[in-house]
Amino acid sequence: MKIGVFSLSLDSFKHNDGSVNVTGDSIEQYFLSRRLNQIPGVSCESYGRNDQRGFENVPVNGLDVAIHLNLNRDLNVDYLCFAKQNIFYYQGAYPQFDHIFRLIDEKFDAVFFHSKEICKQYILSGGIKHAKYLPFATEHEFFTHYPYPRTKDGHDVCYIGSSITRSSEQYEKYFKPLLLSDLDFGLYGRYTPEESTPEISKFCCGQIGLDGQKKIYQTSKAGLCLINDFDKKHKVIPSRILDYMACGLIPLCEPYEEIQTTFGNLVQTINEKLGIIDSINLIKYMDQEKCNVISHWLRRKIIGCKWTYQSRAEEIVDFMRTKL
Repeated sequence: MKIGVFSLSLDSFKHNDGSVNVTGDSIEQYFLSRRLNQIPGVSCESYGRNDQRGFENVPVNGLDVAIHLNLNRDLNVDYLCFAKQNIFYYQGAYPQFDHIFRLIDEKFDAVFFHSKEICKQYILSGGIKHAKYLPFATEHEFFTHYPYPRTKDGHDVCYIGSSITRSSEQYEKYFKPLLLSDLDFGLYGRYTPEESTPEISKFCCGQIGLDGQKKIYQTSKAGLCLINDFDKKHKVIPSRILDYMACGLIPLCEPYEEIQTTFGNLVQTINEKLGIIDSINLIKYMDQEKCNVISHWLRRKIIGCKWTYQSRAEEIVDFMRTKL
């Protein structure tokens, strides 16, 4: 079976100099393709839709199945001719459900959803294509465990993300107090003055590649997890917290019932009465043996409950062989 995984930005995670906006779908594409290639009888390649060089070696109908991670902003799907069967992996904040669902029914052969709620909504709306809930995952053999106590040069708390997905309320409640505190806050990603604030833009350490992410997760004491409004509404488990857990980094998440239900008290929740600073200090000054116990259980939860790309690849191939 020949599979192609298409993303908006092929290999963006390899850039550490800020010249390219590092996107989550390019990281997912990389790990998912590697895991699919490890399954007997499957060969998989990665392609970038926004980079025509990624299409050079793809003959028309040269693939058995193509998995498309997100869509172009104009929702153009002319590229579907590369594969005999096309699967749309819905994982973006597309608010116009009726239009997207109609596009799936008209143009695609199947659909994966990162949200169980949206998957149900598609089925209840009368969607006619095979649909599967396929949540985000982490690569546990890349994001490897690092025990506590963490190194002295590691951040007290880290966060890697983009300003375009953070709300003004999150800036006020979480980022601004951190900028004014004595805590070592490692903020990485794309934070321009236009998209966030001049203060945050100046404070940000800049964009970082995949190897850099792993190092930060393995050396920091806590990993901040903020949830965008779309994910909260549709009960999405973000990939960031899964990467934290694979590295044994204790996550500190804003109150979010879906994460608390899924992972229980392994994930620390920001105490709204104490505030962000004191909530971080509870982890920073926690007994290191207790930190280490939590750290090991975080990683065991990820692997034991199959929040890995290995499991996702196996689910995808099983779906293709039985549904398509």
